[in-house]
Amino acid sequence: MQTPEAAHEDVLADMLAWLAGPVAGDAETELAGLRQLLKSLHAHVEQAAQFQRILGLIARRTLELSDTIKPSLAQASLPLSRVNRVLASGLSELLGELAADHERVLGPEFSAATIDRINAIAAQGLRLVLEQMVLGALSGMPLPHGFWLRAQSLAMALPQPPAQDVPSATDSRGANFWKQILALATVQPETLSPIELEFLLGLLGQHADQVAINAAPTAQDTDRIATTGYWIDSSQDSGPRALARFPMPAAKSRQNVLHIDFAALADKITEDLDRSDPEASSALTPAMRRIFQRWLAPTTRQLHRRPNNFRAHLHAGLDCIWTMLSQVDASPDEEQPSEWLVVNESPGGFAAMHVSGAIPPLRPGMLVVLRLPIESAWGACVVRWLRSDNPEHMELGLELLGQQPRPVRLAFRSNQDVEPTRALMLPPVGSARPHPALIAERDACVSRRLVVIIDHGSRVQIQQGRMRDMVTQTAYLDVFRFESDPYPI
Repeated sequence: MQTPEAAHEDVLADMLAWLAGPVAGDAETELAGLRQLLKSLHAHVEQAAQFQRILGLIARRTLELSDTIKPSLAQASLPLSRVNRVLASGLSELLGELAADHERVLGPEFSAATIDRINAIAAQGLRLVLEQMVLGALSGMPLPHGFWLRAQSLAMALPQPPAQDVPSATDSRGANFWKQILALATVQPETLSPIELEFLLGLLGQHADQVAINAAPTAQDTDRIATTGYWIDSSQDSGPRALARFPMPAAKSRQNVLHIDFAALADKITEDLDRSDPEASSALTPAMRRIFQRWLAPTTRQLHRRPNNFRAHLHAGLDCIWTMLSQVDASPDEEQPSEWLVVNESPGGFAAMHVSGAIPPLRPGMLVVLRLPIESAWGACVVRWLRSDNPEHMELGLELLGQQPRPVRLAFRSNQDVEPTRALMLPPVGSARPHPALIAERDACVSRRLVVIIDHGSRVQIQQGRMRDMVTQTAYLDVFRFESDPYPI
C-alpha cells in the first residue's frame, strides 16, 4: 500500500511532467489542463518552496497561452463569438486566480523569503494582473471585482524606493508592470482599437519607469497639493482618479493615497516618437493625442448627460451604411437593423445598450449610424467605447459626428485607374462647421484635392474641391472638412 508521502511525490511528479510536456495544440485543452493543474496544486502541495515553484511554472505557461490567443482576439470584432468568449473569460479567471495565489504567497501563510524573492513574486503577480487587464480590453470585458485591491496589494509588497519627484531609471520589473497598469487604466483601454492598444503597450513596456508615484501631500504640505495628475487609494477597489474631476480626499484621510504624475512619461514617449520613422508612427498620432490628453489634461464634463429610455436602430461599418443609404427605395424595416436602448444622451453623443436583433461587428473607432424612431434622419457616430459582459449583451458609447449622412464617392486624379472610393458626406452645421464633412476609410484619400460624386437618382452631381483640416481620425476612419474649389485639378 502506497504511503501518503509516496502518493504526494507521485502527484508532484505528475504535475512537473505535465508542465515539462508539450503545449496542447488546442487552446481550450491547454486552458483546461492549466486549471486542473492549479486545482491539484491547491489540494496536494503545502510545502512553501514547492508551492511557489509550481505556481511560477503554471503562471509562465498561462502567460504563454495568453500570448497565443491575443492575436485572434485582436482580429475578431465585438461581441466575441461564444467560443472565443468562453476561452477569453476562462483565461481571465485563471489569470486572476494565479495573481491571488501570488498575493497569498506574499502573506503571513508563507514566510518566504529574501527581498529578491519577494520582489520576483510580486512582479510575476503584477504581470498576471496586467495581462488580465489587456485581455479584458481586447474582449470588451469589465475588470472583475477586487481587481484593484489585489493589484495594489501586490504593488505594496515591492521594495519601496524613497519618495522622489523625478522617476527612477532603475525601477524593478514589478514597479514597471505596476506603472504600466496605472498608465493603461487612465487612458481607458476600452476606447482603444486593438492596433492602438498594441502600440501603446509597446511604448509602456519601454518607458513606464517614467511614471512618478509619490505620497499624497499632508496637511503640513498644503503648498504641495497637486492640482494635476491622478490619485489612487489602496483601501478602495478602484483605479486612478483624475484630480481635475475627483478632488483628493481631505488631508486626514490620505494615509493610503498616492499621487501619480504622467508628465515625464508623455515627454519620453514624444521624444521616442520624434526619433522614430514618421511613417511608422503617423498612423497612431491621433490615438497618442487622445492618450496624452488623458494623462496630462483629462477633460471635465462641460454638459450633463441626460438620462433617457428610448429605442433606436443601428447599422455599423462604412460599406454597409453606404449600401443601406444608397438604396433609396428600400424601407428601413427591410434592413432589419439592430435595436438599441439609448440610456443617456448629450449634445456630443449617446450611451446605448443592445436590445434585440443581431449585433453588428464593432470595435472602438468604427462608424455607426443611429436612427431614432421619431426622426427620419440618421445620425453618423463613431464608437468611442465598448463593454460586453456576455455574447448577447453589448453597451457602447457613441460620439455624434453629424446628422443626415449622404452616400458619395471620391475620385482622385492620381488614382484614375481605381474605382472611386465610397464615403459619406455630412452637411454643414452653421458656424460650428461651415463646410461639409467627409467620412472615408482610413488612408483612403491619397490626395488633398479630390472630386466628390453625388448620385441624386435621376442625375449625378460632380463637385470638385479639397480636403481641409481633419475633424477626427481613428484606426478605421478619416473625417475631414471639405471645401468646394473650382480650380482645375
